[in-house]
Amino acid sequence: MKKLKYALFTGCTAKQSTPEQMMSTLAVADKLGIELIELVEASCCGASHLQDYDDFLSLVLNARNIAYAEKHGLTMVTICNTC
Repeated sequence: MKKLKYALFTGCTAKQSTPEQMMSTLAVADKLGIELIELVEASCCGASHLQDYDDFLSLVLNARNIAYAEKHGLTMVTICNTC
């Protein structure tokens, strides 16, 4: 059976603010046979900060992050509820 593989966008704070969420995400993915490739080149998506001041910049940042996932040929998933 082919292993599922996804690009993981953690957001700019998820790993630091909620490390238990990151740990549980990785553990559940492993149990389900899902490989998560962290998008290390991704940036903040602008949620809850930039989008309040500049909608266009927020859209550009999100497009940039999605493009990184596409560059790797992967669908992106996120653990951040505001991203």
